[in-house]
Amino acid sequence: MRHFVSGVFALLCLCSISGLAHAAEPQFAYCSVNDAGGRNIWVSQIFPAPPNTDPLGNELATEFHSYVGTLGGSGDKSCVVAPRQALEDLRVKIAGIMGKRSFGIRVYKWHDVQWTPSASMYARTAPAPAVASDSYVYCRTTDADARKQVTSGIFVSKLPPMSDSEHYATLTRYAQAFARSAAASHRVAPDALCIASDTQAEADKSRNDYRHAFPFSGIKIIELPWTPDPALASPPATAVQRSTPVANVPASAASATGAGDDVEAEFWARIGKSRQIADYKDYLAAFPQGRHAPIARMEIRRLGGTVDASVAPPAAPVVQTPQAHAVNDALSRRVATEKFFQIPAGNGSPIERSGKRMVGTVPVTTTMRVQRMAGGNQCQIHSESTAGSGGTSATTTVEGAAWAGLLPLDSTVRSSNAYGTSQFAVRTISVEALQGQPFPLVEGGTFGYTFIQRTSPATGNPKDSTITMQCVVGATNSGTLQCTRTFSTPGMKPQQLRMHWDGAAGCFVQDLGNP
Repeated sequence: MRHFVSGVFALLCLCSISGLAHAAEPQFAYCSVNDAGGRNIWVSQIFPAPPNTDPLGNELATEFHSYVGTLGGSGDKSCVVAPRQALEDLRVKIAGIMGKRSFGIRVYKWHDVQWTPSASMYARTAPAPAVASDSYVYCRTTDADARKQVTSGIFVSKLPPMSDSEHYATLTRYAQAFARSAAASHRVAPDALCIASDTQAEADKSRNDYRHAFPFSGIKIIELPWTPDPALASPPATAVQRSTPVANVPASAASATGAGDDVEAEFWARIGKSRQIADYKDYLAAFPQGRHAPIARMEIRRLGGTVDASVAPPAAPVVQTPQAHAVNDALSRRVATEKFFQIPAGNGSPIERSGKRMVGTVPVTTTMRVQRMAGGNQCQIHSESTAGSGGTSATTTVEGAAWAGLLPLDSTVRSSNAYGTSQFAVRTISVEALQGQPFPLVEGGTFGYTFIQRTSPATGNPKDSTITMQCVVGATNSGTLQCTRTFSTPGMKPQQLRMHWDGAAGCFVQDLGNP
């Protein structure tokens, strides 16, 4: 199936079907074809999902796309499989958003299609075999600062089925190689995306739509003659490869290539720099949990307005104070006993922050919640960050992150982009070279340490990295620290961080804006 993501990759994508689905409930589906270039969308009615339907509805989408072709339509094809009520709610919501007018312009033209899958799909008794097949691929990148859009031609590549994580890994390797070539040849940011389609016609439309997506921006369109090195079609020899069923990917991420992304991106593109409170309230009404919702609420307050309760973020659930995490025995003893890690106690109140910063030319929006754990000197952090925009954006969620002062102990990281979702665990296995003392914080004081962090992906071998942190207490505010994080990994540049000590909560909190 073609992954045409002309809008932002929104992890929630208007809905969180994964939280609604239940194995015991009968499954239903509906399909859509989204023509981003022509601003048309064809949507089927809801129908019982045929037996052995794959979680992403790939075969259904292909059948529906062919039928829409007989009506004169084409575009990005997708199906959603879930319990009926979840689908009814989602379909009504999308229909309302598609029909909304923004600045007097209707976002999309909606086409209801009376269609059900073929009888053969309902008659089959086993899932269709998932095998490698020819895909039609092109790669693209847009550097708004350089005012350049670079695309490759369309090339044929035999890719594993979408139920195999290697499908997405191969596209990632292609994108990385194309990004390097585009950066070297045309001085654009080294960031790219490769799109796989089932047919030449789908690839042609995807590529043409993208090349005409910025009609009044003054962006120069450049075609780079490029095809991937055949070696990129195979995983690195050192990696341990396992197939990861896409069924394990949250449905909200798996369906994020659907219509919701294009609509939200279109909406935000029109109002993102507005000075009108009403525009941001309209956005929150349509996308209360959208990617830009924290910024919209912040802009409403900055412009002197108030956020309506109906569009305010959901109240945080009442939970028990988090308990301290256990790490390996040696490190646990050091953290619990050495003076370096003894941070003053707080009252346990949570801290919530949101902000936007630029990493090079890439915008990064982050929301964060920090809370002191009970029974120890650790704090727990939950954060969600979205980097970039358009088809190359990625969303990263860090859960269960335990910190002793400024030393990260362990966490679970989930990262989602247009290729899919990955998850890995990060844990500190040792800490050395302690220098100075963080507390009491004294203006101009310095301290630092070196630690080894182990990253364990869902597939493949764990990797260890040595990281050094050096901090200096701010000269004008003893609660502010400027820290430099340096990596031993070749090619990784040092990071500058600004931290604040929140004495009431008893935790350090990162400044989410630019240092």
